[in-house]
Amino acid sequence: MEERSAAAALGAVETTHRAGLLAGLMFSGVSPHTTTYEGPWADAHLPATEDDADSLMTSAAIAASTREASRPLVGIPPMMYLGAKISTPADASPTRRLQLLETIARAANVLA
Repeated sequence: MEERSAAAALGAVETTHRAGLLAGLMFSGVSPHTTTYEGPWADAHLPATEDDADSLMTSAAIAASTREASRPLVGIPPMMYLGAKISTPADASPTRRLQLLETIARAANVLA
């Protein structure tokens, strides 16, 4: 979000993982446009692109970040947690809210 680039997230994961500073990942989307949640680049916690076309958080980016953070490195402790923080439409049913999280979980390869 601060870099205003979807590609910056993977770079941050790579850098912090190699430095032994990455304890876990939390996925949360952002958009360069005004959305139903907030304005451009706001910390609005958009769902994945597959569920909200305005979001820059793609399943491919989630998968790449998870793979990088999970890559074994000598002397570097393994990732301890993986999560997601997303906004949902106010009228979304519990089933729909779960579906939005499942998109992220599947991309992170933690849900079949």
